Amino acid sequence: MDTQEHARPDLSLAAREALAAHRWDEAFDLLSRAPESDLSPEDLEGLAEAAWFTAHADLALEAKERAHQRYLERGDTARAAYLAFDIGHEYGLMRKFSIASAWFKRGERLLEGEPESYAHGYLALSRSGLAQSAGDIDAAVKFAGQAVVVGARYGDHDLEA
Repeated sequence: MDTQEHARPDLSLAAREALAAHRWDEAFDLLSRAPESDLSPEDLEGLAEAAWFTAHADLALEAKERAHQRYLERGDTARAAYLAFDIGHEYGLMRKFSIASAWFKRGERLLEGEPESYAHGYLALSRSGLAQSAGDIDAAVKFAGQAVVVGARYGDHDLEA
């Protein structure tokens, strides 16, 4: 029996336990040492979270971008779109507006023709932020209201807040 076969699931389990317990350094160490091919998109999101809380913000964004790609490969359009909006927001905070806009458009395209999901709430939230930046407060409030409604419909407390 190959011990490496059993070590990989244990590594992911240990990393998930560390994330759940907010042991950020341990989670970051475990996930950053894991072979890329062993990491699920959820693991990459966990790596991003652990990277953020251990002062590796640049690695957090890279991990989110890799998770986005993995969700696309899996066919999880809603999660890929959610991450596109999240990544776009982060680039916007860094004042890299052209990159932020590209990620927003990517998320928007992913949701075209898709049935409504929680990701549509993040689309509305992104539109609200863009409207606010453009000085269109009425549109910003309208889109924020849509985000709250979608959040309530899908039990997404972040959107509701």
